[in-house]
Amino acid sequence: MPEQPKPPPRGDVTAVRVHQETTREARFYELEFSDGKQVWREKLWSVTTLLDLLDKPAIVHWAANETAAAAMRDRAHLEADVQRYGLAEATKRLAQSRFAKKEKAGDVGTIVHKQIEAIINGPETQAPPIPEPLREEVLARVAQFRRFCDEWRPEFRGSEMTVYHPEHGWSGTLDTLAEVGTWGLGLVDFKNTNPSGPKKDQPGVYYEHGLQVTAYSHARYIVPSLGAWLAPIPMPPVKWGAVLWLHTDRYELVRVDISDANYEAFRMAGQLYRWKDGPRGRGILLGRSTPAMAGILPTVEENNAAAAGAPPGARLINEAQRKRMMAVAAKAGLKHADLKTWLEAEHKILSTKAVPLMLYDLIIAALEGQQDPGSDAPPPEGAAA
Repeated sequence: MPEQPKPPPRGDVTAVRVHQETTREARFYELEFSDGKQVWREKLWSVTTLLDLLDKPAIVHWAANETAAAAMRDRAHLEADVQRYGLAEATKRLAQSRFAKKEKAGDVGTIVHKQIEAIINGPETQAPPIPEPLREEVLARVAQFRRFCDEWRPEFRGSEMTVYHPEHGWSGTLDTLAEVGTWGLGLVDFKNTNPSGPKKDQPGVYYEHGLQVTAYSHARYIVPSLGAWLAPIPMPPVKWGAVLWLHTDRYELVRVDISDANYEAFRMAGQLYRWKDGPRGRGILLGRSTPAMAGILPTVEENNAAAAGAPPGARLINEAQRKRMMAVAAKAGLKHADLKTWLEAEHKILSTKAVPLMLYDLIIAALEGQQDPGSDAPPPEGAAA
């Protein structure tokens, strides 16, 4: 395998550009760093994604209740759906019915955040329009935010800012920093969840919300906005944290323990998430095993047959297997010409289309053995972490 050039030593970061990448399963933050001479990238997990591993019994109960409610609302049509779509598809449709309300709640939360951001940033910031079906719910919550401002008189220090901790490998977006009375500077996160508790008279604030605020308060740096090169701002000391819970008829400011001990709890949750679904998909599964991986080599007869390249009657790998072999070789740093040279030198095979099936596992295992398993060494310039 050709030797990879070593990247030059990195200097102090002078500018950062932040991009978000959201999939159905997770959110990442891709950060581009510059020291004035070179640029490199790192992908950091979002705080909320790292906390997804935590048990959230309220979500399970909510999903069960929403599905049961949907079944009761549509009970007159359930049998017709079974006849029309079949049992499996009708069941799937019923199970997915809960997402309609969840998506609406997510839309309400997003729009409320945008409205609050405009309030914090001042009259020169134009708030986005509110869709008519959501207008009543959104405006009611915004009114509660204004009531909070009137009663607590916070002095805001920005909103919707990216924060990150490069050494601990996470990033996120805090809602606001605010000075409040004698408490000093605090970090406040806005939540628009439904009331909780047996009587539905408690704010919908849960322990994962507290860990989220705790993580943000321990960030190393702030980047005020996405998509532009900006100098990273050291995170100021945060003295307190809270969740501002906004409902249609009331609000609650719920204090959060942002101690070092709670931050360690967040880090443990993050480490467990990485263990389960790390950036490279690693977990307890190491992949399918082959005899060649255990050092069980081809017999003398198999080697002699393979030495001829493609003996008459020999079974060869198919096109899908050939493409996989070339992809594995590419990950090991071998171009097509390099792979052909390697096959000829190691196995007397003159073409990637003439690889005997009996040697396929051995070749794949040998190529995978040349791959970098993911060291802590810095990636080449311009490469994603």
